[in-house]
Amino acid sequence: MQQAGLELINASQALHAAGVAMQAGQDPVELPPPWAQELFAPLQQGLNNVLQGVNNLQQTLLPVTIEAVRCHNAQVMGDAEPLMGVPDAGGRVPAAFPPTRAHLRAMGGPQLTALLQAYGLVPHQEVAGRRQQLAAYIRLAPLTP
Repeated sequence: MQQAGLELINASQALHAAGVAMQAGQDPVELPPPWAQELFAPLQQGLNNVLQGVNNLQQTLLPVTIEAVRCHNAQVMGDAEPLMGVPDAGGRVPAAFPPTRAHLRAMGGPQLTALLQAYGLVPHQEVAGRRQQLAAYIRLAPLTP
């Protein structure tokens, strides 16, 4: 029984390697036997189902994550205290997200515009207005000059 399990694992690994080689435009060195190929299809479908479930869970949790991050940021009062990056609609924090309130205060117009657009917001005309707009979006207390 244990031997059959090892053979199944070996066959699955060989089939996977052959698939990778074929996708890379290479000829697979050795194809697994037909019985192993038949076993691989349900395994691949199961893996696809798990990956889809993980993706669905991430999308379901994204609004909760965003709200939790904003709640943290609402408690930040000092200029040197760290901010938590608010994820965008795709679940990623924009690269230019300011690490502190002080960094947000020092951001220029183009940086603020890029961040606001990354969040799908239409930037205000004035730089100070954009700064306040971003602060409100990430739920910081209003910035004072």
